[in-house]
Amino acid sequence: MPLFQILYFQHIYVLTEQEKSEKQEELENLKLLLKFHSENRVIKQDRKFMEYVDEILDEINIIENELTNGK
Repeated sequence: MPLFQILYFQHIYVLTEQEKSEKQEELENLKLLLKFHSENRVIKQDRKFMEYVDEILDEINIIENELTNGK
């Protein structure tokens, strides 16, 4: 593998302040959405509810990881 490809794969992307702010806002919105659905149980079917909650939690984990690692 050529050196430039190795360096490209090792490139570390750093979030700008605006990107961080947008990610934090998205994170807060997801947490509010999770709280709303958990408290009000809008989705009545257990399977669909759990799938929806899992999707929200997955997205929260992704964003938290991006904020922590700056990627």
